[in-house]
Amino acid sequence: MSTEWFAYVFFPLFVLLAPARNRLLASISLLLPIAALAVAKWNAADHLSLPGGLMRLVPEFYAGVLLCRLRKMGSFADLPMFTGIVAIALVLAGVFVGVDSLSVVRLGALVFALSSRTDLLARPLSLGWVVYLGEVSYCIYMVQRFPLEALSYARKNFHVISALPTPVQMLVFFSALLLCAMALHHVIENPVRRWLNQSLRRRNRETERAAIFTTLERGQRD
Repeated sequence: MSTEWFAYVFFPLFVLLAPARNRLLASISLLLPIAALAVAKWNAADHLSLPGGLMRLVPEFYAGVLLCRLRKMGSFADLPMFTGIVAIALVLAGVFVGVDSLSVVRLGALVFALSSRTDLLARPLSLGWVVYLGEVSYCIYMVQRFPLEALSYARKNFHVISALPTPVQMLVFFSALLLCAMALHHVIENPVRRWLNQSLRRRNRETERAAIFTTLERGQRD
C-alpha cells in the first residue's frame, strides 16, 4: 500500500481526531503535524527528501483537516486581501533556502488564505477553467505515469518523436495527460461520486422515515 493510499483510506480517522467545535483545541492540535514535519526535516539526509512517506503525508492530511475545521468554526470570515500573496512569498522563500518542511506548512497557509473571498488571488483562481483544472487534478495525479511511460517508449523507439524539440515533447505529454485525466474524471470519478451521493441521500431518507415511524408507534402506544 502506498503512503498516498494509506492517507486516503485513513482519512475518516483524521476527521474524527480533529476538534470540530473548540477553536483553541484545534489550533493546539495543528502544532502536532507541524512538529511531525519538523522531526522529519531534522532527520532528513538532505532538504529535498523528507524521510518516510508516512511521516510526511499523514501530518499533511491531518493539518488539512484541522485548517478546514478552523475556517468552518470561524464561519469562513474574510481575511486580509494580501494573505495569499504573503503565503506564496513565504513558500518561495522556503524553497529558496531549502526548508521544504516549512514550505509544506506555508502551502497550508496558502490554502487557508484562498478560502477567503476577499483575497486578491481568490478571484483569478475562481475562473471556470482554473476551477476545472482543480477538479481534474486528482485524476492528473492518478494517470500521470501512463502518458509519461508512453512518451518514454516513443522516444526510444521512434526517431521522429525523439527528434522533436523538447518543448514540443512536453506539449504532447501535457496534452495527453490532460486528456487522460479528463476522461477518467468524466467516465469514472463523476459517475461514482454521483452514485455515492445518491446512495447516501437514499440512506438518510430511509433513516428519517424509520425515525418518523418509530415516533408514531410510540405515540400510538402512549
